[in-house]
Amino acid sequence: MAIAAATFGLCLYHLGARSIWLDEGATYAIATQHGLHLLWAVGHDGGNLALYYLLLHGWTSLFGSGEVVLRLPSALAAVATVLLTFLLGRELAGRRAGLYAALLIGLSLPLVYWGQMARGYTLGSALAALTGLCFVVARRSGRRRDCLLWALAALALCWTLLLGALVVVAGLATLCLPGAAPAARRRLAAAAVLVAAGGFPLVLIAAHRGDGQLFWLPRPTANTVRSVLDYLAGARYGARWGDLSLALVFCAAALMALGLLLALRTPRRHPEALFAAVFAVLGTALLPLVSYVVSRLGQPVFTDRYLSPCLPAAAVALALPLARLRPAALGLLAVVALAALRVGQLTPTYGVDIDDEQATVVGVVSLAAPGDCIAFYANDGFVDFNYYLSHPPPGMGEAPRFVSLLPARPMGSDPVIVERYVTLDRAARAALPERCGRLFLIEQHDGNPHGTPAARVLRSTFGKLQHEVAREYAAHIVRRYQGVTFFLYSSPHHPAPHHRVAAAPSAAPTP
Repeated sequence: MAIAAATFGLCLYHLGARSIWLDEGATYAIATQHGLHLLWAVGHDGGNLALYYLLLHGWTSLFGSGEVVLRLPSALAAVATVLLTFLLGRELAGRRAGLYAALLIGLSLPLVYWGQMARGYTLGSALAALTGLCFVVARRSGRRRDCLLWALAALALCWTLLLGALVVVAGLATLCLPGAAPAARRRLAAAAVLVAAGGFPLVLIAAHRGDGQLFWLPRPTANTVRSVLDYLAGARYGARWGDLSLALVFCAAALMALGLLLALRTPRRHPEALFAAVFAVLGTALLPLVSYVVSRLGQPVFTDRYLSPCLPAAAVALALPLARLRPAALGLLAVVALAALRVGQLTPTYGVDIDDEQATVVGVVSLAAPGDCIAFYANDGFVDFNYYLSHPPPGMGEAPRFVSLLPARPMGSDPVIVERYVTLDRAARAALPERCGRLFLIEQHDGNPHGTPAARVLRSTFGKLQHEVAREYAAHIVRRYQGVTFFLYSSPHHPAPHHRVAAAPSAAPTP
């Protein structure tokens, strides 16, 4: 299909332009483990993206772990999402609805953006579309085979994105609507028990892991809600009010409401139209609503990327009323206008780094000498830095042998997983100038002074570490990149090379 090919082209364009960032570094570290270490690493991530990590492990074993190779499976999953969304829309409301839904999701900023990242969110979208398609077919036929296929697809979705379970629940909730065969209700209910049993180990893994890796998520705010609405509407978060992204959000909300109202007008004469509208709207809305409530009452989980399983249902919800517009040319004109708005949101995001770890590594290596010490805070930054030591970017000179303090691991070695945020005690900090003539301190995702208690503690710890390290050295320099800052501290006996950089006047923590 031309739409899927266009989406693939959008994902391939500048696929390797962005630097590997913190989450992609985690993907690389987990997926390239072997044997029991791989299983431990997958479990250590709380079960989220488990299936993605296992699939990527096989992929990297065959093709290596370069930037483009790591990201290509996400691009392929984005293409699969477009094709499956077309089939879902066609099964619900005909070929025109399927084409409109495929066009809208194929030009969606979230799908293309995460289709260029080594993360499993586009795989979650593809499996959500597959689960929805299998459910619609099973609801109509009631055959055991179709119900079993739905159960397998639903399990794959849950083992990819934990919150995808709410998309499965949204589909099951529509069984109370008219039109489903009695046999389908019974067999889908039995298949749901199979899904629950197959997903129960995920509950145990997540409970054992706890909420340690979610400390960075704050309580929902107006900005968080806005980012979620933008995400579901295919808009670019952060644009000003009055920008085209706001128009996309309002158009999406209006079209979903219109589709539901049209279906409710004639539920008896057109029960399938009612089912299609409720299925699409509920598949879009249930996950964000439940995650918002949970985030207000307990552990925050309300963030845009976790809503990727909602994207196919959102595209179908937009396509349904457009496919019913008469004359048909009016609906086509409206969907083309929406697609153009989405393209306008997509183009400014190409090549924009989250963390420019690649430039950081090049900058550090250009200043480093053998025996220099290096420390990372948060310690996870070690993973990205280590990636570029083993995958040197063009123009980078030969890296010297660093002495890694935080974490205390040999650099340039096999991929390692680092999530325990340790720091140096007072005695170790006082002995630093004697042990390390020069020290690089890399600051990256070191907590939020306005975030959760855990995030505030992390930020405070880094501030104290930086302040006390600065007191032990005579001079330091600072270089800032997108999302990353490094500080080079020098003792009086190892001055910084003045012909290469200038000393910074202050050791205050970066805000």
